[in-house]
Amino acid sequence: MRQLMGDFGIDREFKAIKKASNSNMLLDAQMMTLAKLISHF
Repeated sequence: MRQLMGDFGIDREFKAIKKASNSNMLLDAQMMTLAKLISHF
C-alpha cells in the first residue's frame, strides 16, 4: 500500500510538472537556447 501511495504521489507530481511545463513551453525553449549559447563560451 505504501508503495502504491508513493507511486501515486510521484505520478501526481509528474503530471503537475508536465502541466506547468506545457504552459511555459515557450519560456523553456528560450531558456534552453540561452543555455546552449552560454555553454559554447
